[in-house]
Amino acid sequence: MVEEIPMYVGVKEVEPLKNYKLRLKFENGEEKIFDLKPYLDLGKFFELRDEELFNKVRVNFDTIEWPNGIDLDPEFLYKHSKNNTELCSPDTVKQPTKNEDEKRQFLTKRFSGRR
Repeated sequence: MVEEIPMYVGVKEVEPLKNYKLRLKFENGEEKIFDLKPYLDLGKFFELRDEELFNKVRVNFDTIEWPNGIDLDPEFLYKHSKNNTELCSPDTVKQPTKNEDEKRQFLTKRFSGRR
């Protein structure tokens, strides 16, 4: 079954959480959690290891951004975030799935200047 993504869903609210996770509220009323930790070794995302900078995330127009210029596409955030029912313990360690490898490749290309 293919996951159906609404035509366009912007971010209305963002709250930084522990372990480099973000609670996101979208325009359609859904709340999801995005885990940024898998991307912290990629390009400019490395700067977000600084928790003070990470915690300065804010909504700008319809997505999120940090003061150092990093932003993420709201459709990417929606597609790759998890509903509260899908979340597991923050202490659980899992191996990357093919989908996570695809996300890593996408972000590596976007923020390393390679296209």
